[in-house]
Amino acid sequence: MRLSPNYAFLTAILPVVASLGLVACSGGPSDQNQMPPQTVTVVTLKTGSVDLQRELPGLVSARMVAEVRPQVGGIIKRILFTEGGKVAAGQQLYELDDALFRAGLRSAEAARMRAQAGLESARSSAERGAELVKAHMISVQDNDNLQASFHQAQADLASAEAAADTARINLEYAHIPAPITGRIGKSAVTPGALVVANQPEALATIQHLDTVYVDVTQSSGEWLQLQQELATGGEGNSKRDVRIVL
Repeated sequence: MRLSPNYAFLTAILPVVASLGLVACSGGPSDQNQMPPQTVTVVTLKTGSVDLQRELPGLVSARMVAEVRPQVGGIIKRILFTEGGKVAAGQQLYELDDALFRAGLRSAEAARMRAQAGLESARSSAERGAELVKAHMISVQDNDNLQASFHQAQADLASAEAAADTARINLEYAHIPAPITGRIGKSAVTPGALVVANQPEALATIQHLDTVYVDVTQSSGEWLQLQQELATGGEGNSKRDVRIVL
C-alpha cells in the first residue's frame, strides 16, 4: 500500500512533537519549587604562628596588711583618723584616757629618785667603811655589810629605773599609732569603748596598696606546661604578656 506524501510527513514529525511535549512538561511547577543553589565559601589554608590566650580568675590582695590592736587597756578617748583614708606610719590613730598612766609614771619616777638617793647614801657609807676597816676602827663584818648595802642600793636603782621605763612605755602605748603606711578601713570601736591589751579583735585594719599581689587560679597541668615552654622555648616562648582586667 502506498502512503500519501502528507501522511508520511505527519508520521515523521510525530516523534519530534512528542519529544517537545515531554520537554515542556519537565519545566512544570515541580521545577519552580526547587531551592536555588547555595553559596559556597572557599578558604585557603596556610601555616603561621598563633598567639594563645588564657583568661584566668584572680584575686587582688595588699602587699602588707596590719591590724591595729591596743597594747594597754583603757577607754577610747579620741579617734584621730578618717575611715577609708590614707594614714602614714607613726601617725596617731587612737588616744586612750591616759590619766592612770601619767600617775603611774610620776610614781615610778619618784621611786627612781628615792632609789638614787639611797644609792648615794650607801656609796658614802661603803667608802667610809673601806677606810675605817683599814684603820681597824670597825670590824671586817661591818665593812662587808656596808659594801653589801651599797650593791643592794645599786640593784634597787636599776629596778626603779626599769619600772620608770615601763611606766613611760605604757603612757606611750595609750596613744596608738599606725604601724604601716596605707589605707585604713572602718573603726571597730567608738569613743567611750573599753579596750584591753592584745585583744583578739582589731581596732582597725591598714592595707598597703602601693604594691599589690594578684593571685590567679590555674590548673597544675597548664602551669607545668607553661614552665616547660619557658624553659625550653626560644625567643618566642621567653616572653609572656599579662594584662589585668577589672
